[in-house]
Amino acid sequence: MVLLYNRKPGPWCYRQFRYPAYVNGLADGLLMEACAGLLDNDAPDACIQREAAEETGFDRNPKRVFEHT
Repeated sequence: MVLLYNRKPGPWCYRQFRYPAYVNGLADGLLMEACAGLLDNDAPDACIQREAAEETGFDRNPKRVFEHT
């Protein structure tokens, strides 16, 4: 899991419309999410950069803070 973080605003999450949430009673259908995606045969670091840019517009080189195995 990758969680984008910026010291000032904190973790980067965004609201995204999800039809199943809407039809099951969530008034606006918007869920708070962290960016995520499939590896698509890419290296994990390349996937992280691609998904972050696609979903949040955050286009920087990620810094690995820690890794849990």
